[in-house]
Amino acid sequence: MPIRARLTAVFALGALLLCLAGGYVFLRELGESLTAALDARLQQRAAAVASVIAAAGPAAAIGAPATEAGGQAVQVLDGGGHVVASTPGFDHAAVPAIPAGTQPFERNGVRAVARHVGGPDGGWAIVVAEPTRSIQAATEQVTRELALAGLAIVASAALSAWWLGGRALRPVERLRAQAAELAERADERRQLQVPATRDEIAALAATMNELLGRLHGALERERRLVADAAHELRTPLSILRAELELADRPWRSREELLAAVAAANEEAQLIGRLAEDLLFLARTDEGAPVLQRRQQPVGPILEAAAARTRRTGRRVDVEAPAQLVAYLDEGHLLQALCNLLSNADRVSPPGSAVTLRASADDVSVAFDVTDDGPGFPPDFLRRAFKRFSRADSSRARSQGGAGLGLAIVAAIAKAHGGQATASNRPEGGARVRLSLPRRAGPTPDG
Repeated sequence: MPIRARLTAVFALGALLLCLAGGYVFLRELGESLTAALDARLQQRAAAVASVIAAAGPAAAIGAPATEAGGQAVQVLDGGGHVVASTPGFDHAAVPAIPAGTQPFERNGVRAVARHVGGPDGGWAIVVAEPTRSIQAATEQVTRELALAGLAIVASAALSAWWLGGRALRPVERLRAQAAELAERADERRQLQVPATRDEIAALAATMNELLGRLHGALERERRLVADAAHELRTPLSILRAELELADRPWRSREELLAAVAAANEEAQLIGRLAEDLLFLARTDEGAPVLQRRQQPVGPILEAAAARTRRTGRRVDVEAPAQLVAYLDEGHLLQALCNLLSNADRVSPPGSAVTLRASADDVSVAFDVTDDGPGFPPDFLRRAFKRFSRADSSRARSQGGAGLGLAIVAAIAKAHGGQATASNRPEGGARVRLSLPRRAGPTPDG
């Protein structure tokens, strides 16, 4: 059921209930007011009749026909309950005979009051009565008028709700139409038109524009990632295919065949590492949990990372406080440090050392990797941790890799709730710092 129809139905039902409740209260108050006015008239007539009877006897009080004085009727009863006098044209049985002194009451459509007047043989009982048909007629007339007014009010409320609902929902319909148009043209970077009303609908449009901006940004990042990945995979796949084609030629020697297989294996390993790196980055982008953190000593992780780099013949100096403990993921921290040491090893001059240093305070632990190489180009520092970014001095695939090493370091730092920074040292060389929280706490991966 459309919102506009539901809103109209609710307004109409609310107006109907209010009219019924208000009409009921009004009719009840009207009936009580008319009855009280009738009782006052009857009491006043009874008092007047009592004064006449006390002065001149019962016969003197009866003289006006029943059609006069508002249709009131008077009967005078003696002490034995017999009618002594009665208003002409009024049936004796129509006036209720009641004991003197009782409260006004209604019987058979007649409202009556009684009053006692002293006299011989116990005095007289005066009964003054009047039909209630005037009250009933007035009540019925008012009921009809209230019903017509109530129908008009309900109809007006329904029409007003229908009009207001349509006017209020018109911006929503425009937003829906714009969103439908954008859905058909998802490749265009467009946004919804924000109404100038500064209300909830304008806030909704602004929020949807923020969402569209994030979706477009994610789509652009995905496209760049696919394009960069395709570009990076093209070269190793071409080399792999060429090596396999050459290995398939019959005139190649055993040594040439072994060399081709070794080269193909190297390219296959490069493709595998690239796929694993892309898979890790994709999981971090989706917010999937990638860490298994626990409280553990840092020293063995630093030594393991340094040992892998020393296999290339590079000297790696490790500096860390004794018994340093932090809450982290051992495998991913080792991967990040190995990436940093591998980058430093590639750009460091022969015979120089790479330094891996750890420091900590009560809040965080920092890992610094420094080298004596040429440092980062100034324009590269702004995009050092972006995917597939390489410094000018290491753009060759034989030196620079796929350009995912620092991006993975940044992703690991973010997953820990920390950050990675790159800078050049004043004395020469580069420094990359990985700062992580030292103690357990919430992280982006939960």
